[in-house]
Amino acid sequence: MRTNVPHVQRPRPPGRDTRLEQRRRQVTGLAILAMVILVFSMWRAGLAAAFPAGWWRLW
Repeated sequence: MRTNVPHVQRPRPPGRDTRLEQRRRQVTGLAILAMVILVFSMWRAGLAAAFPAGWWRLW
């Protein structure tokens, strides 16, 4: 059923919201995992190994 009334919305198909929510959770989880791996790697290597003296002068 289509209407031309702007304030009436068609119902969304079932499952679409859950798929979008699952995708958002998946992306958020992967971003958190990447940040944890980055922080752990920086902690293991040390800041001196990641940022040698004078690294800002390269730009």
